[in-house]
Amino acid sequence: MKEPAYAAFEMLELFASAGADRFDVTLTSLQGEKIRYRPNLETQDVRCKISKSLERAQEQQQNIIIRPRVSDKSAFFVQLDDLNDTQLLKVQSAALLTIETSPGNFQAWMAIAADKVMPEKEIGSALRRSRGADISASGATRLAGSRNYKEKYAPDYPTITISHSSPGLVMTTQQLQAMGLLTIPSRMVPKPILRNEWMEKKPKRFPDYDRCLQNAPTNTKGDGQDTSRADYTWCMIAIDWGWSVEETAAQLLRERTDDRKRHRNTQRYAEATARSAANGVERNRMQGR
Repeated sequence: MKEPAYAAFEMLELFASAGADRFDVTLTSLQGEKIRYRPNLETQDVRCKISKSLERAQEQQQNIIIRPRVSDKSAFFVQLDDLNDTQLLKVQSAALLTIETSPGNFQAWMAIAADKVMPEKEIGSALRRSRGADISASGATRLAGSRNYKEKYAPDYPTITISHSSPGLVMTTQQLQAMGLLTIPSRMVPKPILRNEWMEKKPKRFPDYDRCLQNAPTNTKGDGQDTSRADYTWCMIAIDWGWSVEETAAQLLRERTDDRKRHRNTQRYAEATARSAANGVERNRMQGR
């Protein structure tokens, strides 16, 4: 097994070879609680602190998690998480690197050139679904050479190891399609007015916004509810009930009272949230949910 610092440097260099020039770095506890978050660090800053960070993380049983970023947006990374060895072999030839996060549990990381037609989120979602990977993968990973500190692994915490690498490998969507790894979904463009087909009349009321807010998860700061998630959920319900995208966006602005408005109380934000929710409703209908 490679020395921890060597494996960590190798991971950074692999991401850098495909265009990554900045990283978000997060430290979490054995229980999965966030201890520290430092966004948008230059690659050199991360390199300089690797050795001490690994030593401190081992002493305090902390996880080191990184998220690679490409500033010029010429490429992006797709994380295929929770793969077994059979699934891994099918994607390995297209992967920039693969890592083993625990015995028999792998991740594959693909670097993909920016596509003028398909958004990166759509490409990532299609790849994860077609390969049977975790569809909720966050795009952040544990640093190679560090340990996977989870209570279920105690006391023998596994070390994150690099199992395969192809420095500088950046795939295109066309190459992934030709290899049979990516199936392009049909484009789903929301209609200007989206109403339930089974509803002949306009609905009489909107959903309860306060209930959506109460049921929303905690925000990343941990000091309140995730209002963006509440907005999206509320819009999905409203559109599913039969309100149009425009009507939903207009009502969303009314629902967000003064103490909720802040910097996101704009017409553009409301319209974008309603359109995104309309896409979600349409996908659910197409999948027969």
